[in-house]
Amino acid sequence: MEGKPYDKKCDVWSLGVILFQLAFGKLPFPIDQGQVAFIKKVTTERVEIPTTSQVPKSLADLIYRALEQNPAKRCSVE
Repeated sequence: MEGKPYDKKCDVWSLGVILFQLAFGKLPFPIDQGQVAFIKKVTTERVEIPTTSQVPKSLADLIYRALEQNPAKRCSVE
């Protein structure tokens, strides 16, 4: 989205999006506000785990770590 090189950390991000969708039945970031707003949210805001969810804390932690905006801080496939 920002024109930066693609690496394995992008795959981890994608996994985080998929896990979020499976756990909560919706996307982690709304896409209905236009592309500019979407990119801003994805690059600057931490994903919010729904407070009414009953997912295990370990899954919520994995989703947070996979959807970390800074690739250097994002969890790895290892």
